[in-house]
Formats: sequence, structure tokens, C-alpha cells
Amino acid sequence: MIRFVAALPVKRGDVRGFQDVAAGVSEQIAVLWTVPVLRTPTGVPPSTRDRLKHLSRAGNRLQVAGTSHRCWIDTQHVEEDPAMVANALWGAFGLFTTAAPVTSPLRPLGQQLLADELAQSTGNGLALRIELAHTPTEVAIESVEQLLAPRPGS
Repeated sequence: MIRFVAALPVKRGDVRGFQDVAAGVSEQIAVLWTVPVLRTPTGVPPSTRDRLKHLSRAGNRLQVAGTSHRCWIDTQHVEEDPAMVANALWGAFGLFTTAAPVTSPLRPLGQQLLADELAQSTGNGLALRIELAHTPTEVAIESVEQLLAPRPGS
């Protein structure tokens, strides 16, 4: 039974720290991994090569952390190209075996569709990040209902 959800960035120190803790509590903990922002030293937008390298590094770290137990992966900071995320992170590392994607009503349609497709094809579910601050309840309910509504062709 999952008793705790840890929200951690996919960074070397956090992954190693989780590995140390997970051995004793792996049956009770699930992780919401967040792929961090890709920062460039020059302030210039990252190139496709930089983005692929960043996603590859995150995938390697997630494999090291072991996704043999329940986890979610949020790529909110690297979603400029959902297809790249699908291929370079989810596909290349086989993370779809136990991990579930995260989406939000506020994310671009392409990312929502990718997350929904991954959730449907893996059976691991779909995690929702819902921004409730300053959002009327009716608006929040409607946006989540729209996100979860069946899409044509699915």
C-alpha cells in the first residue's frame, strides 16, 4: 500500500538519495519525478541537441533510480516538443513499463494528447497537475472534465 508520495527533481543527488531511502520503504512510497528546467549558460534557447542530451540524462537517472515501483514523470519544463519527449525519454528508456505521465488542463494540446496516449497504451494511468490557486471550483471541474473526456479516435 502506498502511504507516501515524494515529489523529487530528476537530479543526481535526489536520485541517489531516493535510492538510499527506497530500499527500506519501496512498498510504501511512490515518486513524482519532475524533469528539471534545461538551463543554458548563455541564455540562448537550448538547441535540439541540448534538449535530447537533457532528456537522455534524465532517462538514465530514472533508470538508475529504478522504476520498478509506482511513479509518475512530469516533463512540464521540457515540453516544447512532445514528440521529442515521447521518443527521447519515454521510448528510449522504456519508462512506460511502470511510470505514468503527468499532464494538466493548462498544458499544450500536443502534450495532453501524448500523455493520454501513453496512459492508454501502458495502462499505468494518467496523473493530473491541477492549479487551484485563484481558480473558481466550477472552472477547475470543467477543465479537468474536458481533459478527461474521450477524444476522437481513442
